[in-house]
Amino acid sequence: MTEGKLVFRGDPMDEVARRIERWYNVKIELADKELEKYSFRATFEDDKLEDVLHFLCMTSPIRYQITSRKLLEDGTYEKEKVTIYLKK
Repeated sequence: MTEGKLVFRGDPMDEVARRIERWYNVKIELADKELEKYSFRATFEDDKLEDVLHFLCMTSPIRYQITSRKLLEDGTYEKEKVTIYLKK
């Protein structure tokens, strides 16, 4: 992250997922171990989560699913969850 920008410089998918989690306060799950061999170069500034995910889908054979936040028994909410799959 550089000066309010989300920057990837050939970062592996697990690092990309970790940084997206922090940037957007979501939980990312990589559904396929093979995803770890993909890397990304991109810079995002003021982009919505869906825009970032759409870009990743355009540049790699992946798809994603967003699961909305759920109210937990203790009255708090779990984080929105993004599951990333390898297109087969």
